[in-house]
Amino acid sequence: MAVDEASGILSKLLTKLKKEKSGATAVIVIYDGSGDSGGVEDVYLQMPDNSANRHLPRDIRDLAEDLAYKMLENNFIGWENNDGAYGSVKVDIAARTAHIDHEERIMTTNAYTADIALPKRGRRKSNTS
Repeated sequence: MAVDEASGILSKLLTKLKKEKSGATAVIVIYDGSGDSGGVEDVYLQMPDNSANRHLPRDIRDLAEDLAYKMLENNFIGWENNDGAYGSVKVDIAARTAHIDHEERIMTTNAYTADIALPKRGRRKSNTS
C-alpha cells in the first residue's frame, strides 16, 4: 500500500511537471533531521546545465516534499531520531523514477585503557655484622 502511495505521488508530480514545461531534468529534495525532528531543507528543479531553479509552483514543491516523506517512511522509519540522517530524493523526469540517497549519522564510542604500576617493594636486607 505505501509503495502504491509513493507511486501515486510520483505520477502526480510528473504530470504537473509535464504541464509546467520548465525544461528541468530532475526535481531534487534535500532533507535533514536529528534529535527527534527533521524535515525538508530545500526543493529545486535541476536544469540541463545542472543549475538549480528554486522558483517552483507551490503544488510541485508540495508534491515533491510529500514524495520525499513517503519514501523516507517506506524505507527509513525513524530517520530523524537520535543522531538522525540526511540525504536527497532525486526525481528523474525523463526516466520517470525517484531515487533516494540516504546517510545515517551514527555515534561511535572508542574505549581505551592504560595502566601504570610501580615496582613492588621488597624487604630490605639488614646489615648486621
